Amino acid sequence: MKVMKRFLLVKIILLVSFMILITSGSGCEKRKANSDRVLHYLRGLVDKSKDNVNMRQRGQLAISKWQDGVMDPVLFIIDAVMMTGSDEDGEGTSLVLIIYDEDADYLGFVAEEEIVDSNGVITTKLVEKYPVFNHLSYSSEVEFKFLPVLVRNENQRKPEEQWLKYINTPLQQQKDEYKERTKKNWTWRSTLPPMWISIPDPDKVNIHVRAYDRAGNLSERISLVHEQKGKWPSEK
Repeated sequence: MKVMKRFLLVKIILLVSFMILITSGSGCEKRKANSDRVLHYLRGLVDKSKDNVNMRQRGQLAISKWQDGVMDPVLFIIDAVMMTGSDEDGEGTSLVLIIYDEDADYLGFVAEEEIVDSNGVITTKLVEKYPVFNHLSYSSEVEFKFLPVLVRNENQRKPEEQWLKYINTPLQQQKDEYKERTKKNWTWRSTLPPMWISIPDPDKVNIHVRAYDRAGNLSERISLVHEQKGKWPSEK
Protein backbone atom coordinates (compact mmCIF):
# COMPACT_ATOMS: atom_id res chain seq x y z
CA MET A 1 0.00 0.00 0.00
CA LYS A 2 2.85 2.38 0.88
CA VAL A 3 4.46 1.67 -2.50
CA MET A 4 1.30 2.54 -4.40
CA LYS A 5 0.78 5.71 -2.35
CA ARG A 6 4.32 6.84 -3.09
CA PHE A 7 3.95 6.00 -6.76
CA LEU A 8 0.75 8.04 -6.95
CA LEU A 9 2.64 10.88 -5.27
CA VAL A 10 5.38 10.67 -7.91
CA LYS A 11 2.77 10.77 -10.70
CA ILE A 12 1.13 13.84 -9.17
CA ILE A 13 4.46 15.64 -8.82
CA LEU A 14 5.41 14.76 -12.40
CA LEU A 15 2.17 16.21 -13.75
CA VAL A 16 2.72 19.37 -11.73
CA SER A 17 6.27 19.64 -13.01
CA PHE A 18 5.06 19.98 -16.61
CA MET A 19 3.35 23.20 -15.54
CA ILE A 20 6.53 24.95 -14.44
CA LEU A 21 8.88 24.63 -17.39
CA ILE A 22 11.21 27.56 -17.15
CA THR A 23 11.23 30.17 -19.90
CA SER A 24 14.41 31.47 -21.51
CA GLY A 25 16.64 33.99 -19.77
CA SER A 26 19.58 33.98 -17.39
CA GLY A 27 20.94 35.30 -14.09
CA CYS A 28 18.86 37.65 -11.96
CA GLU A 29 16.24 38.27 -14.67
CA LYS A 30 15.54 34.55 -14.98
CA ARG A 31 15.38 34.11 -11.22
CA LYS A 32 12.99 37.03 -10.75
CA ALA A 33 10.71 35.93 -13.59
CA ASN A 34 10.35 32.41 -12.26
CA SER A 35 10.62 32.90 -8.50
CA ASP A 36 6.93 32.40 -7.72
CA ARG A 37 6.62 29.29 -9.88
CA VAL A 38 9.73 27.61 -8.47
CA LEU A 39 8.68 28.41 -4.90
CA HIS A 40 5.16 27.12 -5.54
CA TYR A 41 6.55 23.88 -6.95
CA LEU A 42 8.97 23.33 -4.06
CA ARG A 43 6.23 23.94 -1.52
CA GLY A 44 4.10 21.42 -3.38
CA LEU A 45 6.87 18.83 -3.07
CA VAL A 46 7.09 19.41 0.67
CA ASP A 47 3.33 19.30 1.15
CA LYS A 48 3.00 16.05 -0.80
CA SER A 49 6.04 14.29 0.68
CA LYS A 50 3.95 12.91 3.60
CA ASP A 51 5.87 9.99 5.13
CA ASN A 52 8.98 10.60 3.00
CA VAL A 53 10.92 12.50 5.68
CA ASN A 54 14.15 12.83 3.68
CA MET A 55 12.36 14.25 0.65
CA ARG A 56 10.50 16.74 2.85
CA GLN A 57 13.71 17.89 4.57
CA ARG A 58 15.57 18.33 1.27
CA GLY A 59 12.57 20.14 -0.20
CA GLN A 60 12.56 22.54 2.76
CA LEU A 61 16.30 23.08 2.30
CA ALA A 62 15.68 23.98 -1.35
CA ILE A 63 13.04 26.51 -0.29
CA SER A 64 15.48 28.12 2.15
CA LYS A 65 18.18 28.32 -0.52
CA TRP A 66 15.77 29.74 -3.09
CA GLN A 67 14.58 32.45 -0.70
CA ASP A 68 18.00 33.57 0.56
CA GLY A 69 18.57 35.79 -2.49
CA VAL A 70 22.03 34.36 -3.19
CA MET A 71 22.77 32.34 -6.32
CA ASP A 72 24.13 28.98 -5.17
CA PRO A 73 25.78 26.99 -8.00
CA VAL A 74 26.01 23.76 -5.98
CA LEU A 75 23.18 21.42 -6.89
CA PHE A 76 21.60 18.65 -4.83
CA ILE A 77 19.11 15.82 -5.22
CA ILE A 78 15.74 16.20 -3.51
CA ASP A 79 14.69 12.60 -4.15
CA ALA A 80 15.96 9.50 -5.96
CA VAL A 81 13.91 6.33 -6.50
CA MET A 82 14.41 3.27 -8.67
CA MET A 83 10.97 2.11 -9.83
CA THR A 84 9.71 -0.82 -11.85
CA GLY A 85 6.55 -0.20 -13.85
CA SER A 86 4.87 -0.73 -17.18
CA ASP A 87 3.78 1.28 -20.19
CA GLU A 88 2.61 0.56 -23.73
CA ASP A 89 5.99 -1.05 -24.49
CA GLY A 90 5.86 -3.44 -21.53
CA GLU A 91 7.57 -3.54 -18.15
CA GLY A 92 10.72 -1.58 -17.43
CA THR A 93 12.75 0.11 -14.72
CA SER A 94 13.34 3.83 -14.32
CA LEU A 95 15.51 5.99 -12.12
CA VAL A 96 13.39 8.89 -10.85
CA LEU A 97 15.40 11.99 -9.95
CA ILE A 98 14.30 15.36 -8.57
CA ILE A 99 17.25 17.75 -8.85
CA TYR A 100 17.54 21.27 -7.44
CA ASP A 101 20.09 23.51 -9.19
CA GLU A 102 19.79 27.28 -8.99
CA ASP A 103 21.87 28.00 -12.09
CA ALA A 104 20.26 25.08 -13.98
CA ASP A 105 23.45 23.71 -15.52
CA TYR A 106 23.09 20.09 -14.35
CA LEU A 107 24.67 17.55 -16.66
CA GLY A 108 24.12 14.08 -15.26
CA PHE A 109 24.23 11.69 -12.35
CA VAL A 110 26.77 9.38 -10.73
CA ALA A 111 25.76 5.92 -9.50
CA GLU A 112 27.90 4.50 -6.69
CA GLU A 113 27.45 0.81 -5.86
CA GLU A 114 28.90 -0.92 -2.83
CA ILE A 115 28.81 -4.71 -2.49
CA VAL A 116 28.86 -5.75 1.18
CA ASP A 117 29.51 -9.16 2.75
CA SER A 118 27.62 -10.82 5.60
CA ASN A 119 29.62 -8.78 8.10
CA GLY A 120 28.70 -5.49 6.48
CA VAL A 121 32.19 -4.97 5.03
CA ILE A 122 32.40 -3.34 1.60
CA THR A 123 34.09 -5.80 -0.76
CA THR A 124 33.54 -4.05 -4.10
CA LYS A 125 32.84 -0.47 -5.11
CA LEU A 126 31.72 0.62 -8.57
CA VAL A 127 31.30 4.24 -9.70
CA GLU A 128 29.73 5.14 -13.08
CA LYS A 129 29.06 8.63 -14.42
CA TYR A 130 26.18 9.22 -16.85
CA PRO A 131 25.86 12.60 -18.69
CA VAL A 132 22.14 12.08 -19.33
CA PHE A 133 21.28 15.79 -19.60
CA ASN A 134 23.94 16.57 -22.20
CA HIS A 135 21.32 17.15 -24.92
CA LEU A 136 18.48 18.41 -22.74
CA SER A 137 16.69 21.02 -24.84
CA TYR A 138 15.42 23.07 -21.89
CA SER A 139 16.44 23.56 -18.28
CA SER A 140 14.79 24.57 -15.03
CA GLU A 141 15.94 25.11 -11.47
CA VAL A 142 13.97 22.07 -10.32
CA GLU A 143 14.25 19.09 -12.66
CA PHE A 144 12.05 15.98 -12.42
CA LYS A 145 13.06 13.12 -14.72
CA PHE A 146 12.27 9.47 -15.33
CA LEU A 147 15.44 7.86 -16.73
CA PRO A 148 15.24 4.39 -18.30
CA VAL A 149 17.77 2.09 -16.63
CA LEU A 150 18.75 -1.55 -16.96
CA VAL A 151 19.01 -3.78 -13.92
CA ARG A 152 22.56 -4.96 -13.35
CA ASN A 153 22.38 -8.68 -12.53
CA GLU A 154 25.87 -9.85 -13.48
CA ASN A 155 28.98 -7.85 -14.35
CA GLN A 156 27.48 -5.39 -16.80
CA ARG A 157 29.27 -2.05 -17.08
CA LYS A 158 28.60 1.36 -18.56
CA PRO A 159 29.27 1.22 -22.34
CA GLU A 160 31.81 4.04 -22.48
CA GLU A 161 32.11 4.11 -26.29
CA GLN A 162 28.35 4.43 -26.75
CA TRP A 163 28.19 7.31 -24.28
CA LEU A 164 31.14 9.03 -25.90
CA LYS A 165 29.41 8.81 -29.27
CA TYR A 166 26.16 10.07 -27.72
CA ILE A 167 27.64 13.25 -26.25
CA ASN A 168 29.61 13.99 -29.43
CA THR A 169 26.67 13.55 -31.81
CA PRO A 170 24.55 16.71 -32.35
CA LEU A 171 20.98 16.42 -31.11
CA GLN A 172 19.39 17.13 -34.48
CA GLN A 173 21.46 14.37 -36.08
CA GLN A 174 20.29 11.94 -33.41
CA LYS A 175 16.67 12.92 -34.03
CA ASP A 176 17.02 12.46 -37.79
CA GLU A 177 18.78 9.11 -37.48
CA TYR A 178 16.25 7.84 -34.95
CA LYS A 179 13.29 8.78 -37.13
CA GLU A 180 14.90 7.20 -40.20
CA ARG A 181 15.73 4.03 -38.28
CA THR A 182 12.45 3.53 -36.41
CA LYS A 183 9.93 5.57 -38.43
CA LYS A 184 8.84 7.06 -35.09
CA ASN A 185 9.07 10.55 -33.65
CA TRP A 186 12.04 11.13 -31.38
CA THR A 187 11.49 11.59 -27.64
CA TRP A 188 13.99 12.79 -25.05
CA ARG A 189 14.73 9.31 -23.72
CA SER A 190 14.78 7.53 -27.11
CA THR A 191 18.50 7.73 -27.87
CA LEU A 192 20.00 7.50 -24.38
CA PRO A 193 22.64 4.72 -24.28
CA PRO A 194 22.30 1.95 -21.65
CA MET A 195 22.52 2.83 -17.96
CA TRP A 196 23.18 -0.07 -15.58
CA ILE A 197 22.15 0.03 -11.91
CA SER A 198 21.77 -2.82 -9.44
CA ILE A 199 18.62 -3.10 -7.34
CA PRO A 200 19.41 -1.82 -3.83
CA ASP A 201 19.46 -4.47 -1.10
CA PRO A 202 20.24 -3.36 2.48
CA ASP A 203 22.02 -6.66 3.19
CA LYS A 204 23.99 -6.96 -0.04
CA VAL A 205 24.16 -3.86 -2.23
CA ASN A 206 24.19 -0.20 -1.21
CA ILE A 207 23.36 2.21 -4.04
CA HIS A 208 24.00 5.95 -3.76
CA VAL A 209 23.33 8.63 -6.35
CA ARG A 210 24.90 12.06 -6.91
CA ALA A 211 24.12 14.78 -9.44
CA TYR A 212 26.77 16.87 -11.19
CA ASP A 213 26.77 19.95 -13.39
CA ARG A 214 28.70 21.43 -16.31
CA ALA A 215 30.87 23.50 -13.96
CA GLY A 216 32.11 20.37 -12.21
CA ASN A 217 30.04 20.71 -9.02
CA LEU A 218 29.08 17.40 -7.44
CA SER A 219 26.15 17.02 -5.07
CA GLU A 220 26.19 15.10 -1.83
CA ARG A 221 25.16 11.51 -2.34
CA ILE A 222 21.81 10.13 -1.24
CA SER A 223 20.69 6.53 -0.87
CA LEU A 224 18.65 5.01 -3.66
CA VAL A 225 15.56 2.97 -2.81
CA HIS A 226 13.66 0.55 -5.04
CA GLU A 227 9.89 0.38 -5.38
CA GLN A 228 7.54 -1.55 -7.60
CA LYS A 229 5.27 -1.38 -9.31
CA GLY A 230 2.78 0.74 -11.18
CA LYS A 231 2.04 2.26 -14.54
CA TRP A 232 4.32 4.94 -15.92
CA PRO A 233 2.92 8.34 -16.88
CA SER A 234 3.98 9.32 -20.39
CA GLU A 235 6.92 11.71 -20.75
CA LYS A 236 8.63 13.29 -23.73
